[in-house]
Amino acid sequence: MPVTPPSSAARAAHFGGWWAVILVVAGLAVSTPAGSAQPPEPGGPPASVEFDPKTVSGKVADFAEMGQSDTPGGQALSALLLHGRHFSLDALTAKAEEFPAAADPFRKSDTDPASIATPEFRFRLLKFSARLSRITRLAPPPDVAGAGIDNLYEVKAFPADQPNPVYVVISRLPKGFTEGDQSPTGPRATFAAYFLKVVRYRDGSTLPAAAVADRFAPLLVAPTFAVATPKSKFEFDGERLLFNGIRDFVSLQDGDRFAEATAYEDLVRHARQFEGRELAAAAEDVPVTELLRRKMASVPSTVPGMPPEQRLRMERPDFRFKLLKTTGQLKRIVRVPVPPDLAAAGVTDLYEAWVLHPERDEAVCFVFTELPPDLAPSPELKPSKTVTVAGYFLKVIRYETQETGANDKPVVRFAPMTIGRTITPAAKPDLDGGQNWRTVFLPSILIGLGLLTALFLGLMWWFRSSDRASRKAIADTQVNPFGPADEGSVPPNPPSG
Repeated sequence: MPVTPPSSAARAAHFGGWWAVILVVAGLAVSTPAGSAQPPEPGGPPASVEFDPKTVSGKVADFAEMGQSDTPGGQALSALLLHGRHFSLDALTAKAEEFPAAADPFRKSDTDPASIATPEFRFRLLKFSARLSRITRLAPPPDVAGAGIDNLYEVKAFPADQPNPVYVVISRLPKGFTEGDQSPTGPRATFAAYFLKVVRYRDGSTLPAAAVADRFAPLLVAPTFAVATPKSKFEFDGERLLFNGIRDFVSLQDGDRFAEATAYEDLVRHARQFEGRELAAAAEDVPVTELLRRKMASVPSTVPGMPPEQRLRMERPDFRFKLLKTTGQLKRIVRVPVPPDLAAAGVTDLYEAWVLHPERDEAVCFVFTELPPDLAPSPELKPSKTVTVAGYFLKVIRYETQETGANDKPVVRFAPMTIGRTITPAAKPDLDGGQNWRTVFLPSILIGLGLLTALFLGLMWWFRSSDRASRKAIADTQVNPFGPADEGSVPPNPPSG
C-alpha cells in the first residue's frame, strides 16, 4: 500500500499507548458481575460462527477512541475474541460477507464521521483482502488472558484499491510475521473478521496533537489472518493503492514517478524468478492495437479523502500487470541504467528492446534483464529478427520518433511497455513457397503411385497363379483317347470291318 508507515515512537504516542490501559480497564469491566456480559466460555464452544449481540450489554459507541468511557466496547472486544477463537479461518470465511466497497457509505471518508454508517454492520462477519501496513503487540485484558490468550495484535491494513485503513485485532499471529512496519511489497492478507465499531485515531504524527486531524477507521476482531494465495505462480500482485498513480499515454517522466518507478522495479524482480520460455508459455497473446485503445475512466485517487479522477486510460484496465506476449521484428536493443534498488537485489544488466509488428507501425517497448547469446545491443538491428517477448504490462508510454511532422516537430507515437526476463527466438517463417510441395505433397504422390503399382502387380501375379492352378486341375481330370493305354486296362474294340 502506498502509505509510509509512521515511526514506532509516534505510533505509541498517538494510537498504541491507550490500548494497554484501555483493554485492562475493559477487562476489569467485563469481569464485574453487575449487568456485564460474560464471555461465552462456561457453556462450551458456540454452535454457530454468528455472534450473539445479547452477550454485550449497553451500546457500543462509534467515532471514539476504544474504551475511553466505552465499557460496552471493551466488553464486545473481549467477547468477540473469545467467540472467534473457536473457529478456523476457513469456517469463518465460508460464512462471511464481502467487505463493503468504496461506494458504500461505510467507506466514503475517513475524516467525516457522518459519512460512515455503522449500525447495520455491527458484529457482522466480513471478509476482505488487504495489504499489511503495521502489526503492533497489545496487552490482553485479564478476562481474555485468563481464557488462555496470551497476546493480542493490532493489524493496520489497506483493502485493495482503498485509500483508508482498517484495524483488526487478532489473537494469533501467523507464522513468518513479526511486529512492526510491514513491507509495502509484501504479500496481501485475507481476513474474516467481526466488525466492532468505527474507532477514532490519529495516524502517528510528530506534529502537536492540536495540529493533527482526527481520523476514523473500521475496527474489526478476528482470531488470525492468512496470506492470500495467488491464482498462478506467474501472477503479479498489483493491488496497491500506490499503483493508482500510474498513468497511460504519457511518458515515464510525466507520470507519477514514484508509483511507476516502484511498479517498474517490482516487475523486474518478479519476472526474474521465471525462465523466458516459461513466461512465453503462460502469457496471453493480445494484439498491440487492443492495448492502445483509450476511453475515459474513473481512477481512484492516491490521496485519502480525495474524489476519483477522470483520466484517459486503457479501455481494458485489467491489462495492468497482466502477463502478455508479442511476436514481431526485433529492431533495436539498448542498455539502460540499473536503478540502485535493483542493483542491490542482484540485477547487473537491464535492456530495452523495441519489437515492431510485422505488418503495422505499432511497436512494443520490452524491458528485460538477460540478453540471449546470439544478440548484442544495437540501435538498429540489420537484418531484423523475428522474436517473441513475454512480459508484464506496465503502461502505454508516449514517445517521440525520429520522423518529423508538421512544423518540423517529431512525430509522437504510443507503445505498450512490458517487462520480462529475456527474448525468445520465434519460429522462422516459411520463405520457400515450394518447400511444402517438395517435402510433403510430391513425396506423398510418389509413395501413393508406388503403392498402387505394387498393388496392380500383386493382383496380376495372383490372378495368373490362380489361372495356372485351375488349368492344371482341369487337365488332370481329362483322358486322352489317343494316348497310351494304362497298364491293366482293356484295349478298345477295333473297328469292325
